[in-house]
Amino acid sequence: LQTINKGSARFMKKIIIFLTFISFLSAKEINVTFISPSLKGNLFWDRVIESMKITAKNLEINLKIIEPTINRQTEVEKLAIENMNSKEKPNYIIFPYFDNSGKKILETAEKNKIYSFIINTDIPDKEKSLVKTPGKIYKYWIGHLFPDDVSAGYTLSSYLLKKAKEVKKGNSINIVALSGAHISNVSLDRNKGLLKSVGENKTNNLLQIFYAMWEYDNAQYTIEKVFNRYNNIDVIWAASDTMALGAIEAIKKKKLIPGKNIIVGGMDWGNEGLMSIKNGELAASMGGHFLEGSSALILIKDHSKGFDIGKFPIKTTLYLINKDNIDKYEKIISLDEFKKIDFKELSKFYNKNRDKYEYDLIKYLLFRVKR
Repeated sequence: LQTINKGSARFMKKIIIFLTFISFLSAKEINVTFISPSLKGNLFWDRVIESMKITAKNLEINLKIIEPTINRQTEVEKLAIENMNSKEKPNYIIFPYFDNSGKKILETAEKNKIYSFIINTDIPDKEKSLVKTPGKIYKYWIGHLFPDDVSAGYTLSSYLLKKAKEVKKGNSINIVALSGAHISNVSLDRNKGLLKSVGENKTNNLLQIFYAMWEYDNAQYTIEKVFNRYNNIDVIWAASDTMALGAIEAIKKKKLIPGKNIIVGGMDWGNEGLMSIKNGELAASMGGHFLEGSSALILIKDHSKGFDIGKFPIKTTLYLINKDNIDKYEKIISLDEFKKIDFKELSKFYNKNRDKYEYDLIKYLLFRVKR
């Protein structure tokens, strides 16, 4: 009987160890859903998603990507709410905030006790008093990272105007702008930066701002029509590389030379955009904010382990890539290089020596290359 009892005790001990091990495995994996606002094939969001997949794998996070099937910003709200109300609810949801939809996502997350994290977009001015900042009204809203789009629009415009003055003999510079969507806070903020830059010199002449809805075909069509309205265009400022590339196609169809007859710049650091910088057609691209998704995952991992991840919102910096510095930046943003990064180094949970977070991952990657 004593032998049987000892055997049973050993068996129970093994069961307890096994269950503890299983509990440890399930505890370390968290389920995170990212709601993309764009169809597959978007130069910027494809890069965001690929970067997030690499980061999630490194951090042992179960990441689910949901992409819309129609190109409407209202799809973000619809897909987010469906995901949070499903049987397989995530622990965390990451999404961009858009007019008249972001608030509903925060409310649904709160109701379902799902932690939410906003990236890429600021809160529209008219809704800031309604949602305030993470943790104030919505206790499950834990983080908010968004690019300094006003500064990005200003920096890009200032650079393009400078380049145009180098190649044009006259004093006045005529600018056409391609913005995203009327309801997009990103578009409006980038426009603010553009207007500030243009307004610094009376010789700068902003002919018109057109809204091409972030799309290549719309941008190309718009610029083709613009040539019928305006004869002398020196600069095309675009709020995305996709639209800038559409403008470049229209310029070439007009038998003009992009980079010489007309200076074009964009944003987002899409692969095609970077190639266009190399061949001299695209003068510059602002970017780096594609890493906000990766930053959010690092912070979410630590939050799930009980760490204080800081106070939000936090603005991230966009950097300008041109032909002179593209080699330096390509070394740190190529997906092949990205796969070599151990993101655990940026986590307080994995790296006990880390005492503060690096919210600007481009800055960190540049420092990493120098080491």
